[in-house]
Amino acid sequence: MSRNLHIICEDCKEHLWVGQGAKKFYSGEPETMKALGEFLFKHENHNLGFHDDDKNPAWYDDVGWSDVTNYS
Repeated sequence: MSRNLHIICEDCKEHLWVGQGAKKFYSGEPETMKALGEFLFKHENHNLGFHDDDKNPAWYDDVGWSDVTNYS
């Protein structure tokens, strides 16, 4: 099973899936980098973090986090 990598905003309870596997970001996919840029600007000066959901698969489920991954 691959690791799922997320950048998170603890203040807004939002997360964005940015990669999968062993230290692999989806940097070659323009929609991912666009979504990451939008996420970072939206959450500027917020408490941001970086999580691997394989360490704790329910890290966001228990507290109502929103997945803002939308590459359209």
